[in-house]
Amino acid sequence: MLTPVLFFSCRSGDGSPKAVMMQFFEALSKKDIAEARKLSTSDSKLMIDFLENILSKTDNKEAEKFNKANLEIGEAKIDGDKASIPVTEKTTNETLNYMLKKENGTWKMSFDEESIMNMGVQKMDEKGIDPARLEEQLKDMNMDSLRDELKKGKEMFDSIKKEADKVKTN
Repeated sequence: MLTPVLFFSCRSGDGSPKAVMMQFFEALSKKDIAEARKLSTSDSKLMIDFLENILSKTDNKEAEKFNKANLEIGEAKIDGDKASIPVTEKTTNETLNYMLKKENGTWKMSFDEESIMNMGVQKMDEKGIDPARLEEQLKDMNMDSLRDELKKGKEMFDSIKKEADKVKTN
């Protein structure tokens, strides 16, 4: 009896955080940015614009990352008008907690500054990086690896800034 209830509660279109997330990922896997925008908070515009740019310039490989067959989607943890859902990418076994927020009474995917920062802090915790001890921990790291990772991060932020500038001029 429990299985039909769980299936029913997560069916597409029921408006639950998990259903919204599944619809969002399905839209991205099909490169349907218009649908992804409808399923996102208004504060997510910059990141959705960034995703649109990436998906428009790549083959279907990037979009495949959002295919539900490649993802293990956990259960939503709801706290008032916010929810988080752990999603594990099966090929890398990496897990991120995606955030959703209620906007005008409807659950929406959240890719605003707070949500992105929460994802970053989560990854730091997983890697055993304590922000209070970051300087000390960096001393023990391989500087060549760190330099490469920082370069990749800078390139990503430069790309985001460039896209943001394009959006501002349009």
